[in-house]
Formats: sequence, C-alpha cells, structure tokens
Amino acid sequence: MASALRWFLLWVGSGMLPAQGTHLGIRLPLRSGLAGPPLGLRLPRETDEESEEPNRRGSFVEMVDNLRGKSGQGYYVEMTVGSPPQTLNILVDTGSSNFAVGAAPHPFLHRYYQRQLSSTYRDLRKGVYVPYTQGKWEGELGTDLVSIPHGPNVTVRANIAAITESDKFFINGSNWEGILGLAYAEIARPDDSLEPFFDSLVKQTHIPNVFSLQLCGAGFPLNQTEALASVGGSMIIGGIDHSLYTGSLWYTPIRREWYYEVIIVRVEINGQDLKMDCKEVIKWKGIQVRVKG
Repeated sequence: MASALRWFLLWVGSGMLPAQGTHLGIRLPLRSGLAGPPLGLRLPRETDEESEEPNRRGSFVEMVDNLRGKSGQGYYVEMTVGSPPQTLNILVDTGSSNFAVGAAPHPFLHRYYQRQLSSTYRDLRKGVYVPYTQGKWEGELGTDLVSIPHGPNVTVRANIAAITESDKFFINGSNWEGILGLAYAEIARPDDSLEPFFDSLVKQTHIPNVFSLQLCGAGFPLNQTEALASVGGSMIIGGIDHSLYTGSLWYTPIRREWYYEVIIVRVEINGQDLKMDCKEVIKWKGIQVRVKG
C-alpha cells in the first residue's frame, strides 16, 4: 500500500492547457515528521538539494516527451508487458486505478496482449468488471512483468487485467490499447486489495513515490486535420523535471485517497482570479474537487 499522506499539485502554465477529460498533477509523499502547510499556502520552491534528489537515481531525459495524444482522446505512453516483451500504447488515467489491456481482437485495436505467448504470465483466476463515465469493460485478472521503455529502467511484476469484452471503451483511431490507472487502491476493481501499478512500482524498485504529468507541452507541426493531429507531453516517474516549467510549484494536501480529491478555495493564473464556481471546477474529469466558499 502506498504512503498514507501525499500532496497534490495542479501544474498549469502558458501553452499547457489540458484537452477535455485530462488534467495536470504531481503525486508526492508527505515527508514523515513534517507538518503540512495551511491550505492554500504557497510553499517555497524546493532547494537545490531537494530538487536534485530524484535525479541521483537517474536522468529524466528519457521520460521527457514520452506521451502522445489527440484532443479529447487522452494521452498514452508506450509500455511492454510479458516475456518476451509485447509493446502496447497505454492511456494514462488519474481517475481510475486498474492497469488493463486489450487481450482479444477488437475492430479498433491494431494489436493486443496475448497472454499465451508470455512465459511470465500468472493467472489469478478472478474476473473483473470496470464501468467508466463513458464505456465499460470486463476481463480476467493476472500478473506479468511490465516496464516503460521511456521511463525508469526497471521491470516490475504488476497486476494486469486482460480485457476480453468491452463496450464504448476503445476509441477508433486513438492508437492506444489499454489503460493505466494512477489513482489510489480504494477505487481499484474488484476491490481495494488489488494493488495498483504505481504502488507496485514504488514498492518493488524503491523509486520515489512521485509522478508528474506535463500535458500539451509539445505540438507536432503535421499537415493533418484537427482530428488526426497529435500532441505531446511528459510523464516523469520518480520526480519532477524542472526544465518543463518556470516559476514555483503550488501544493495542496490530498483530502481523501481514492481519486485525487483536493479542496480548492480559488484558482488564479498569473495573479488573475478566474472566479470559477463549483460546477465549473468539477468539470475536470478524473479528479474530485470540493470548493470551499
């Protein structure tokens, strides 16, 4: 189980606005013995020693620009599953906790996970059903070896759901074949005893309990229609790449560890109060927000 106390950061910058259904964030453990700041207090930027600590475990260069995506369809990262490795594009989702991949032919999938070809696959002999705001799937639980080529140089044994049936889940032309849920175990299916991928990664490798997302950070000047145009981004695992932003970071504690639920008093960009009401804020999918008036 992951650390009981974490901080959450909303990372918004010029030119880095998320597509609908996405959001920006950093998952950080609260250091043992340190009291949290009052809600809304702006923490000073990390000292050089603190900011360099994650880099001692390896460079983040390989992780920069490791995401691809399309407007309204989310962002995906390349992952490998099984032995020998099977390469799949996996949708990054902070609003769920299951790691699941297509494991049967589907009209919208160019490739899928073939468990019978993996010598390291272990069947847990348990089914799973997961509904989303839009779409649903069901499948069979197992474990296998998983790695992220443009991520930390590690391989972990993780829980994986092999999707055998789905309805309105996969998207035609989206170029991803599975989903990586990065939220907490409380909302994992079939129950919270199923350890999420990121928790397994932290436990097995001792990588710092931190991931950061920078979305819409790089565009691709392709002569394509808007529906086909891709955008880039970065998922930094184990730290924060300070080259991806300017200024200081703002932190707020997690109110409840299921989705990334935080309390927002108000939202400012470049010193300007956006004066967003509760309904407008809650439109951010995958994150439960409570506005304190």
